[in-house]
Amino acid sequence: MELDRCYQILGVAPDTPLRKIKTIFRRKIKSYHPDSALRDIQENPTIVSELTEAYHTVMTQKKISSKYSIHNRNSNTKKYVFDYRLFLYERQDKFEYQTKLFTFDLLYGKGLDSLRLYEQFQRNKEIERLKNALGYHDYYDFLFLLSESLENDDSHSFKKRAMKYYFELCTLEFSEEYFKEYFSEVLSRMKRLFFINRSFLSKKERMMLQKFIPHFKISNSLKSYYLKLFCS
Repeated sequence: MELDRCYQILGVAPDTPLRKIKTIFRRKIKSYHPDSALRDIQENPTIVSELTEAYHTVMTQKKISSKYSIHNRNSNTKKYVFDYRLFLYERQDKFEYQTKLFTFDLLYGKGLDSLRLYEQFQRNKEIERLKNALGYHDYYDFLFLLSESLENDDSHSFKKRAMKYYFELCTLEFSEEYFKEYFSEVLSRMKRLFFINRSFLSKKERMMLQKFIPHFKISNSLKSYYLKLFCS
């Protein structure tokens, strides 16, 4: 989703502070909760999904922009443009720069490059280190973006990996709530992948979802729906 479109959906300006964006988003999403706005959702069934995607896109953009900036410097008639990605790429032998390259590539649409780095973190057993470097909540956001990027790829194998990482988000959300009522967006994406190929979820994972879903901060009607879909 284009950034300008995200701001339009949320009804905020690009210079709106993070805290205010979060407040506006929570107010909007609450007004469309299934238990209180069924008619509105039926009239516009994609509104919750659009709001959630717009919110995470804007928040991630602002978080990254506050940490890493690309500087332009002018010298007389010559213009020097600092290639931040090249700077990180040439230093990716160090964990600090690997982490920054991973997040930078996700933000700028290089999902497959981010996947390569994420799998490298996994092989080196550095996922916990990555979580600590990013902060657990930012790690949740970036894992969601990685899953989304893989889901949107045409490759069957990448869609299967997307399901794997969405399931990891289920595990994380069960152990420490972050998305709360907005977690329905993750389950909705899992549903789309499940309809493509039910084998994307193993029998063990489906049994674990039977334990997880009742604890998620979603409506009882959605809990019943997803329990029946994934676990029956």
